[in-house]
Amino acid sequence: MGPSQVLVQVDRFWTELEGPPVNLSAAWQLLDRQAKTVALMKDRLGSKADADLLWWTRSYELQLQDHLQELVLMAPWLMLPLWIMEHPIPEDFLDRDSNEPTGLKARLLRLDGIPLLREVPETARHNLEIK
Repeated sequence: MGPSQVLVQVDRFWTELEGPPVNLSAAWQLLDRQAKTVALMKDRLGSKADADLLWWTRSYELQLQDHLQELVLMAPWLMLPLWIMEHPIPEDFLDRDSNEPTGLKARLLRLDGIPLLREVPETARHNLEIK
């Protein structure tokens, strides 16, 4: 991977970051995609690349991994899609009570939102209700 290819990829990173994610799963996907891409860049550069460039790729990779870990610590339900791939939930179970604001599908969609700080207590209250 040459310097011009690295610059093109960095420009793509910037372009992706210009539009903020609309929900938590989109944020996780953005960070994960960039982490995988920068890891691939680092591998393609090899150990003979410019020291500053290697430092930047390692630093950016670590920063992305830290952000992903923070996001999963703050919103562990983001890992549900991975769990569901191994343990599928029947569609009729998800659709049950889907028109009601307390249905499972509605609750999962609310969890994926990015609430304002003042909305956090209300979101927690709604999602912790057990019927």
